[in-house]
Amino acid sequence: MAKDKETLTKKEQETLELQLATNFEAIVAISEDMEKAKALGATAREKAEAVQTGFWKSKAKAVEDLKDATITTADTTLATLDIVDKVSENQKKMADACNEFIKLGAVDLATNRAVIAFIEKTMAGGADKTLGEETVSQLQGVIRDLKQKSDLLVKQRKQGAKINEHETRLVQVEAHANDLDTEIEKSRESEKKHDSAIKEQREKGEERDRRLDAGDERDDTQDKQIQDLHQKNVEQDERLQHGDEYDKKQDERLKQGEEKDIEQDAVLEEQKQKDVEHDKTLAELEDRIKVLENDLEIVKNSKRTQLYIAISAGIGLIGVILGIIALVI
Repeated sequence: MAKDKETLTKKEQETLELQLATNFEAIVAISEDMEKAKALGATAREKAEAVQTGFWKSKAKAVEDLKDATITTADTTLATLDIVDKVSENQKKMADACNEFIKLGAVDLATNRAVIAFIEKTMAGGADKTLGEETVSQLQGVIRDLKQKSDLLVKQRKQGAKINEHETRLVQVEAHANDLDTEIEKSRESEKKHDSAIKEQREKGEERDRRLDAGDERDDTQDKQIQDLHQKNVEQDERLQHGDEYDKKQDERLKQGEEKDIEQDAVLEEQKQKDVEHDKTLAELEDRIKVLENDLEIVKNSKRTQLYIAISAGIGLIGVILGIIALVI
């Protein structure tokens, strides 16, 4: 049974009452034996005292009484020794019986209170009148011991409740501490991942910076190439413009008549040479257009809007030039 149990079941109550009644009957029997032994002892002492203080009227009577007194004294001595043994034995039995009450009262709070109630009820029912003073005193001592034990059990129950509460709080604190340890570990793992991501991002940034620096250098080179190409386009425009003026003059000469055929043939021959040069120039221009288209794609990817517009204008201008050359041919 639990130490803080406050009530007994019906079966437990019946079993306990049977034990208590049996034990109390033993105490009553022991008490009666003790009282009988004490009475015999008192009788023996009275006889011995009577012999010692007796008065005899005749010598014969005195001798006879002394003889009887000697026998009585011897019997009394033997009886006293036997009574002492019985009293000692009964006292031991009484102590064992009282200890049995105390032992039962120490089981739990409910049993303790039941034992106290039984003894008090039995004593109040008149048992204290039939029992000897020593037995009554011992039972009263048992009641005191049991009540002290009851107070101790109540304190133990309260302390047990506090201990259980503290243990519960300790378990909660430990669980919370474990949760915190888990969160800290997760945080550390997260920090490691963040540090790794930051390091990777930094490396990527450095790589992008290197690529941008290389791109800037490449852009500068392309800017110079585009500038040179633009200058060449201007020069070609001027040359083509001169060619247009020359063609106009040539047309006027052709209109003036057939007499200039010989001269015109020479001019045509010269024109053929120019056509060869133009074809060569056109081939070079087509190659440059391809280069410009590639450059334009690079410029688009690097979001160089102004260069894109300039190259587009250059390509448009070259297209016009090609159209003019086609008309001339």
